[in-house]
Amino acid sequence: TRFDSKRRVCLLLPGPTEALLDIGSGLFRFSAFSAAVQRIASLLPLQVDLIKIIKNCKCKSGRELVLASLAIELAFVELLKELNLSLDYTAGMSIGELSAGYANGRINFEQA
Repeated sequence: TRFDSKRRVCLLLPGPTEALLDIGSGLFRFSAFSAAVQRIASLLPLQVDLIKIIKNCKCKSGRELVLASLAIELAFVELLKELNLSLDYTAGMSIGELSAGYANGRINFEQA
């Protein structure tokens, strides 16, 4: 058999985790990521300062962790789209399922 040299790209998206906050805080330097987080933040109640939560890597509640994790995942997908990176496979666990659904086109940004 011949080896298929085409590399496959798989994106696995987790459920809420504080590790995502560390990742997200470092991705703000990319305009596509930053713009997506700002877009999501504009949809949330004013008492949830999503940008501050992600940049400071600190959540006061489980609710904030879920919102921040989902925002980071969706914004990361936006960054991948900006880079024209096509995904062969997507999978998610917990809220990661929403992000995976957005990444593979099954739901749109607002639905996620």
